Amino acid sequence: MPDYIEFETFFVELTCEIIEERGLTHSEFGRNVFGENDGPRIWRSVRNATGNKSRRKLSLQEAYMISDTLNKNLFLTAWQNTQQQRAEKSQHPSLQQ
Repeated sequence: MPDYIEFETFFVELTCEIIEERGLTHSEFGRNVFGENDGPRIWRSVRNATGNKSRRKLSLQEAYMISDTLNKNLFLTAWQNTQQQRAEKSQHPSLQQ
């Protein structure tokens, strides 16, 4: 899996962990980030592949909005995400390309 896809996957997984730790629902979070009407559906498509469709990709603007909604610094979150990726790859050599 290319690094940029892994990075986005880790970012979404980290976001899900934070949402759940804070006791938010994913629908509520989706509305806060992507808007009242389509927010839950868009966030679901970012988190999960549906049918024969792959997960929806995030833009940099959307990643910023997600971080802002969670009161997190996007750049610090990105750095932490990268460190987590590296740690997991070093623990599981089969993940390395």
